Amino acid sequence: MRIGIVQTEVEIGDFSAHLRRLVQGARLCMDRGAEFLFAPAQGLDGAWPGALRSRSSFMLQGKAALQALADELPVPMLLASYAGELGEATEFPSPYLVGRGEVRRLPVHRTTRVCGMRVWIDTMESPIYCTKPVDLLLHLPSQTWHADLCTEWAAHARRESDESGAAVGILQAVAYADGCLMGGGSLLCAHGGKLLRFLPEFAATAVLWKEESAAWEHVSPKFAAARTLRAIQYALRNAVEQGGYSGIAVPASFPHAELLLAIALRSCSKRSVRVLQAGDRVGSLRMQAAAMQDAADEQCLLLLNGASRDDFLLGRDHVYAAGSLAPFGDLHDSEIVSLAQLVWSSPCSTPPAIHVSSQERALRSLVDENRSPAEISVGSHVDEGELRTLTRMMYRAAQRAGSHIVPRILRLHKWPEPFPVYHRLME
Repeated sequence: MRIGIVQTEVEIGDFSAHLRRLVQGARLCMDRGAEFLFAPAQGLDGAWPGALRSRSSFMLQGKAALQALADELPVPMLLASYAGELGEATEFPSPYLVGRGEVRRLPVHRTTRVCGMRVWIDTMESPIYCTKPVDLLLHLPSQTWHADLCTEWAAHARRESDESGAAVGILQAVAYADGCLMGGGSLLCAHGGKLLRFLPEFAATAVLWKEESAAWEHVSPKFAAARTLRAIQYALRNAVEQGGYSGIAVPASFPHAELLLAIALRSCSKRSVRVLQAGDRVGSLRMQAAAMQDAADEQCLLLLNGASRDDFLLGRDHVYAAGSLAPFGDLHDSEIVSLAQLVWSSPCSTPPAIHVSSQERALRSLVDENRSPAEISVGSHVDEGELRTLTRMMYRAAQRAGSHIVPRILRLHKWPEPFPVYHRLME
């Protein structure tokens, strides 16, 4: 059976645009001989519906869009949607089989027959392993995943395919909303763990599932940095377009200004990128940043902030001064170094080794791994007193964040469970 994959770009609750994109992608696949179609869970409802999914108007629009999609498609399409019965509380979307004028709601986490195949469907945020004999394991994650998590999902798909002997499909829409980048790509795994297709990240596409595609892809740190770079470029272009800005402004005195400028020039035309100087004003970084923010607003430019995730976690004063978007706000300092090596790499130069400081290692353990200072100090060279000092700095940063106008963070990761100290980066 020839299966078509439709990976679309979505917004929040724009049913008419999503319906049009799904139909266009489906027709491209059908022109190539597709007999069955897959689409992401967010393909129709859009990314992050949040409280909208419990509103009757949203559910009614979803049901109408599902029926309209079924009327347009001569072959069946499998996707997920929050559309349901009025008054129904749905935390995760339900899978639907639409086509030939019919809309069929499928059970989740149960084996069901679809076009002669035994299919097991999962719509949870994190993957759930299937222990039943099936022909196809289909993951339609309800929460968008990001550039670096492509590697984790690929490893999960290969492992699950090896253990179950079934084909595995993981479908994800491309999404960008309110200054936050969400979504990456989709991947397909054949019987025995061979990766058949890794759809391009942050791009709408429609392909056929074919055996002659690439073998298993090993993702090195260099490839992870390349995906992060593509994600940032995609987000910068969308931020300018959706925000109605005339271009991008890079403050010369901010951290990582040269790297920000290089990425901005890659993302937009040279005419729309400006470098802002602090001028003749003498004062602190906060005063200089305020002057550049005023200059950017006068010229209707998107002002970038070069702060890293380490800066935000520790509450360094200059990061709260100005900037409408912080492209590196989700990256640790060592990850920014890896990104800089990629941007300025040349065949004749050998990139320097990435040094991870003990402070950054401690921050990653505290936040990313959600470990306590006592746990981290055992078996490591980090002093427990230093860890507790970092914890107090993070707490003060979280307290001060509520009284400052902070830049929006470009998210590139799916956040772990929150650290006991609340911080806005963990939302």
